[in-house]
Amino acid sequence: MKKLTKKQINNIAKIMLTKKGTVNQLFEHRLATFFTGGKIRTWDLGNQSRRARELDWVELCSDIVSEMGYTIKLENDAPRGGRGGEYYQMPRKISFNEQEFFKLIEAAIN
Repeated sequence: MKKLTKKQINNIAKIMLTKKGTVNQLFEHRLATFFTGGKIRTWDLGNQSRRARELDWVELCSDIVSEMGYTIKLENDAPRGGRGGEYYQMPRKISFNEQEFFKLIEAAIN
């Protein structure tokens, strides 16, 4: 993981804060998935495609990763290019320590 500046940490903290002022733990494992090279889908299709819903946290995670200075690719692996095939993925794997990252963010908040 790159060394983050104070400005980057403050911008990331603004994205990750809940209404109560604490860090949203929703991001914990999802950010790790980004950094290990996994696919993050933008739509949750559930059991039937008619109940598709857009996932808000995906945009927030991509904003956080972009703020950290990494590039993200938006791709589509659906056979005919449908919305169910959209996903974000980093071009390469990056070492990422979740505990270290969240300590930085919580220190910026306090």
